[in-house]
Amino acid sequence: MTYKVTEARYRFAEDGEIPPGRVVTIIDEPGVTTVVVRPGHATSAFLAAIQREQTSMLALAEWVRLEDTAEATHHPERLIEATWRLEPDLPTGILCMPLEEPGRHTWLIRPGEASEDLVREMSDMLTQLVRSGVWVQRWTDSDTRTGI
Repeated sequence: MTYKVTEARYRFAEDGEIPPGRVVTIIDEPGVTTVVVRPGHATSAFLAAIQREQTSMLALAEWVRLEDTAEATHHPERLIEATWRLEPDLPTGILCMPLEEPGRHTWLIRPGEASEDLVREMSDMLTQLVRSGVWVQRWTDSDTRTGI
């Protein structure tokens, strides 16, 4: 299924919503990705900041999930790694910021805003998510290779 992802939602989990031994789950649906975090593993301010930043980025960059075909698998703008990383040298007042490189997307996060367990699990889950489908970023309207 091909679809655009234009919104990210981040929220704290309710009782029983996350499997035991885990601190996060991701609900991936056409148009929106929801990240559900076990309380105590992130600050409210961080969840609000990353939701705002990621939704803005998704809307502008037009992230698209393509059908898993041989042609799409070799798309030159395919995302193959998505991670979170604790970064102590973020500018004052910045809780998180994206770092884009060819084939890779990393969220830099101020230490204390997210637990090491959350960062590790999100990195594993996001990379698995982008590798289980074919995710690309369509940076301009003239990029018609995605077909949508």
